[in-house]
Amino acid sequence: MALHVETGKDAVWAKFDKIESPFVREFNGNGEYKVVNRVTEGYEWCFGNKDVVVTEKLNGTNSAFALHEDGRIDIFQRDSKSKVYRRLGVHEGNYAFILAAAADHIARYKTVPGSFHAGETVGIHVNGNPYGLDGYRFMEFKLYGTGHLPRYEFSIDKYPPEADAAKWRNWLSVAKSKFNGLNYVEGVVFWDKKTGMMAKLRRDMF
Repeated sequence: MALHVETGKDAVWAKFDKIESPFVREFNGNGEYKVVNRVTEGYEWCFGNKDVVVTEKLNGTNSAFALHEDGRIDIFQRDSKSKVYRRLGVHEGNYAFILAAAADHIARYKTVPGSFHAGETVGIHVNGNPYGLDGYRFMEFKLYGTGHLPRYEFSIDKYPPEADAAKWRNWLSVAKSKFNGLNYVEGVVFWDKKTGMMAKLRRDMF
């Protein structure tokens, strides 16, 4: 998944390449764009591949931050229409809680200055706080790890290994969040550790 960052007149824009579904989606008889039991061309790697890690897709707000060498932090939020990350001003509504999540992340993972990080912000005032947090967390779109042992806080061990849409639909209908064990997962993200490719599958795609 490539990240493109460009500087505009009034803001810095950062855009990720689109993350595709591993299954083809088509319009059904009701006009709904839903998954069908056919693998998307080029995404066969998602299934039966020992180099793939599957993680929970969290129910938060897509956001990002840049940590400058002098310690300044720029805050971004993904625009739902343009699909790019727009830098937020200090007086904009979501600035404070995304900044709180970024600060927590920087302290928790000893973030290196001069870096840009995109991820999901979850917490008190985000989507009704489905995880029951008393603060904010920033969950970065990458694998954390040391040496040859990559790990992720919300990696999933048991899931359908086959490229079978019906089995994935049934599994997603009952799978519980690893964040609190109460909510159903919103979806999953497939990560290929060798190539860096990603794919996503949500409950509402079925």
